[in-house]
Amino acid sequence: MPKIYLIRHGRAQANSRDDNNPALDSLGHQQAMDIVRDLEGLAPCPIWVSPLRRCRQTAAPLAYKWSISPIIEPYVSEVPSPMQEPVSRSAWLMRMLDRSWLEMAADGEQLAVGYADLLHTWRQRIYDVVLSCRQDTVIYSHFFVINSLIAEATSNDRVACAMLDSASISVLDLENYTLRLDRMGKQMVSHLH
Repeated sequence: MPKIYLIRHGRAQANSRDDNNPALDSLGHQQAMDIVRDLEGLAPCPIWVSPLRRCRQTAAPLAYKWSISPIIEPYVSEVPSPMQEPVSRSAWLMRMLDRSWLEMAADGEQLAVGYADLLHTWRQRIYDVVLSCRQDTVIYSHFFVINSLIAEATSNDRVACAMLDSASISVLDLENYTLRLDRMGKQMVSHLH
């Protein structure tokens, strides 16, 4: 039974609310190194990574240690939003945290026609790509991607099933094309970053 290691990227630079593709800050780089230690007992396996810089930078130390090239997987990239301007996007996503995925789709549809279908397709592609794993796989991704997978694994329709901290590691079991939560990653104690 493959295990899927879902790693939320390390902490991004403080000005990230004005940038859709920020780099890691110094703590984020340290968190990336800590992940290598946290996964010490794991044998080298495929590493999939969101194309966004903060995920690629978080994955780099483990990929280096294992001497493998991460696979850039666009289907584990950040959640789409009905607006692209970073500050508005961030504020809207924060409002969605206590909603269900259906409520998020409906709210987004009011702001941009076609958003509900876009969100549904985005979530389905995430599931499809993860269900294609045939061996243990490490996936470096984002808060909403990981929460979407946890929602599927736990039959919970909340957008934020877990307030996952930066560099948290959640583990799913994949058996017979079904996801099951094995271990929830570390929860944050302050605001989303």
